[in-house]
Amino acid sequence: MCCQHCSKEPYVGASYTVSMAVVSKRWFDTLPADLRAMVLTTAQETATEVTPWIIDFLARQHKVWIEKGGELDELLPADNAEMREKLATVNDDIVKNRPELQPIWELLRAAAKRASY
Repeated sequence: MCCQHCSKEPYVGASYTVSMAVVSKRWFDTLPADLRAMVLTTAQETATEVTPWIIDFLARQHKVWIEKGGELDELLPADNAEMREKLATVNDDIVKNRPELQPIWELLRAAAKRASY
C-alpha cells in the first residue's frame, strides 16, 4: 500500500497519477488504416474506463493517509496561481535553448489544449 511511509512523512500535497499507453510510431504506421483506427479507439475507451478508477483509488489512499495520521496540504488559491505563473514559461525557456525539442513541445501543447489542461 502506498501509505506505509505515513509515519515518516506526515504531509502530502496534491496527488498525481499519470497513465499513458505508448506504441511504436514505426509499428503503428505499418498498420492498415482500419487497425490504426481500432488502436486509437481502444486507447481512448481504455482511458475513459480507467479514469474513474484512478480518482477512486486516490480518494481511498487519501483516506488511509489521514487515518494513519497524515495531513493533506494544499496551496492557497493565490499561492497556487503564483506558482503556476512562475512555472508557465519553464517549458518555453527549455525549448528556446534546445530548438530540436520544438516540434514535440508543439505536439504536447496542442494535446494539452485539446484535453483542456
